Amino acid sequence: MTVLSFEQMQAAAGAAPSYVDVPVEAWGGSVRLQQLSAADGIAFGQRQRDQAEAGDDDVDRPEELAEQYIYLLSLSIVDGDGRQALHNEAGRAFLATQPFAVLNALGMAAMRLNGFTKAEAAAREKN
Repeated sequence: MTVLSFEQMQAAAGAAPSYVDVPVEAWGGSVRLQQLSAADGIAFGQRQRDQAEAGDDDVDRPEELAEQYIYLLSLSIVDGDGRQALHNEAGRAFLATQPFAVLNALGMAAMRLNGFTKAEAAAREKN
């Protein structure tokens, strides 16, 4: 693989973010997920670390895991113009009321898109 120059990295960084459109039959259309920006990815990771460092013995409780999943989706779901559509309290409250099958399909796609799956983590460790 070629080692990129600074100019090549800058040119690639100007490219549009990666998207994936996920069909959601229950909602009658597709939902667009955007790859997280560096800032959003770091914020998501920091949020998880903060909760762990707070000494919360219930970090792995189902409600906490659901909240993390919903937060990831609120960062990832964008409208047709690429703006975060549900990254606010009302958006997260809406997601919390939706069927698990819908959230699971969207969440799995968001995790793949952002390299959060076990297979992608293992591939990174190999390199």
